[in-house]
Amino acid sequence: MPREIKMPQFSETMTEGDLVEWLVPEGAVLRAGDPIAEIETDKSTIELEAPEDGTLERILVRAGTQAIAIGVVLAVMRGVDDEKQSAVAAREVPTPIPAAVVTAGAAAESERRASPLARRMAAQAGLDLARLVGSGPEGRVLRADVERALGGDRAPAAAAISVASITPAVGDFIEQRLSRARRTIAERLSASKREIPHFYLHVECEFGSLVTLREQLNRRRPAPGLSLNDFIVRAAALALREVPEANASFVDGVLRLHRSCDVAIAVASDEGLITPVIRAAAEKSLAQISDEARALVERARTGRLAPREYQGGTFTISNLGMFGVDGLYAIVNPPQVAILGVGRVYERAIARKSAVVVEPVSQLTLSADHRVVDGVVGARLLGAIRTRLEDPLSLLV
Repeated sequence: MPREIKMPQFSETMTEGDLVEWLVPEGAVLRAGDPIAEIETDKSTIELEAPEDGTLERILVRAGTQAIAIGVVLAVMRGVDDEKQSAVAAREVPTPIPAAVVTAGAAAESERRASPLARRMAAQAGLDLARLVGSGPEGRVLRADVERALGGDRAPAAAAISVASITPAVGDFIEQRLSRARRTIAERLSASKREIPHFYLHVECEFGSLVTLREQLNRRRPAPGLSLNDFIVRAAALALREVPEANASFVDGVLRLHRSCDVAIAVASDEGLITPVIRAAAEKSLAQISDEARALVERARTGRLAPREYQGGTFTISNLGMFGVDGLYAIVNPPQVAILGVGRVYERAIARKSAVVVEPVSQLTLSADHRVVDGVVGARLLGAIRTRLEDPLSLLV
């Protein structure tokens, strides 16, 4: 019997998806695991893979279709055993598409495989895909490879290109269709501000000892070194272990207290804000957190995060200090109950007894859900984070 290929549920929060593009035409001979389509979810764009060896017999949903519910049949494929049984029909089996051939809208476009977004970026920039070295599976050219060819990880020409279509309009503006990820972010954060009674706690944290320790550790560590955010993640995780009431989520009127301190870090990408998660951060060293965070951020910015890498965080850190922001009042990311906003590090004169010293400081702001976190719990959590950052040796044990 032919096998139905349905819209899968890639994450717990996913209820529908957009079919961005078919990567193979009807009649393509496939191996199990071959990418056959790109699906845009509420978090990222993910390749849909062939469930078994066989032939893509019929495409039922055209590319570009939006808001497809979970379980809707997208296509039908015939497995190898089915093909053997139907051989008496003398149906000619199409020639398999070589792994090095790229298809777009069922037409070969290059001698190299590439993601649809990479193809669009390369075409707009005038790059020959055949000359690019792909970093994806089997040499597949990804967005990051095009950006690298344009002269940097975030080349302006590439960064300006989006999956969303850009349509010229009357007047001196353009209209841009929001990607599913951005629409989902807008809906979730609007609901968060509308339904969650936020309250905010703010402290100034002295970073002098932390900056000194970081410089000392990085002189002993091969590049790339530890970032300030690595210390903040570690401090937050240890503080959550100390104040377990804040390491929680609020789901359908029920409070869940989590045993593992899974810290999410807010990362901006072309497709919107995404929060990859460092699991069990309280159990990991600074070096482990640094290596894991760097890899997650890179995959987040190139749209290559797997669903398991951005699901299930118990607390979020949003650090905009690198953009010169003094501080921020972040929106709680439900079902989490708190988020930490971090501003830039700057020097300030501080009075100590009879002397005045100049000390690097940063503004920390905790946003919390007052339905389940009261002021005392929030103050204890924020105080525990500040204490560990001002005594950074505590982060090494």
